[in-house]
Amino acid sequence: MAKLTAPERKSAPPQAVRHDIRLTPVQQIATLKLRMNPLNAKFFSEESPEYFAKLTKDIKERGILVPLIAKRDGTLLAGHNRLQVADALMLNTVPVQFVEENEHWCLSEAQEREFLIKDNLLRRQFSSDEWIEKYRILYPDFDESVMQASRTSLNAAQIAEDTGQSKSAVQKQLQKFRRERNDDTAKVERVHVGAKELRAAIERALSVILVDVSQAKEILEEVL
Repeated sequence: MAKLTAPERKSAPPQAVRHDIRLTPVQQIATLKLRMNPLNAKFFSEESPEYFAKLTKDIKERGILVPLIAKRDGTLLAGHNRLQVADALMLNTVPVQFVEENEHWCLSEAQEREFLIKDNLLRRQFSSDEWIEKYRILYPDFDESVMQASRTSLNAAQIAEDTGQSKSAVQKQLQKFRRERNDDTAKVERVHVGAKELRAAIERALSVILVDVSQAKEILEEVL
């Protein structure tokens, strides 16, 4: 591919991204015109001080190389940590690409959530249990849906598409989740059966010693 000259780069068409979402060319935007997306704090915990120290050092030395991505009103979709560091370093402007919207199309809430989540999830390392907690936020009926075996239930392929992971990685997470859920269910059932057997044994013992069984049952109801 031929390298763009400066004039060509300036007039290049918006970059095509996920599905029908398109981005404008990179612009230098005042940091005061940008704001954090509240969904970011809902889905993701803040990075460690060590992470921010490393990011701050990199931005001091090289600047912000990867543009932030925002909606037209300045709400970020990607780049929250970079903006936080830019504010701390008192940078006046940062490179930004905006989601290109018009009178015929605008970013839906589902697309906004998907965009923000994918761009953030791919930058982080989560344990299997942490992924499950993210899924519970993304899919309110997650626990019930993944335990079903129907074609319409939530599956690894859909989760992989929504989060930008490989299907095999999600399958391993779901297998672990189902195994642990089944183990927990079995434990509850064993405890329930044990309580019933204990009750029956006590009733038989009381009847042998000629105690009023009906009265004994009332006592047992209060205890078991």
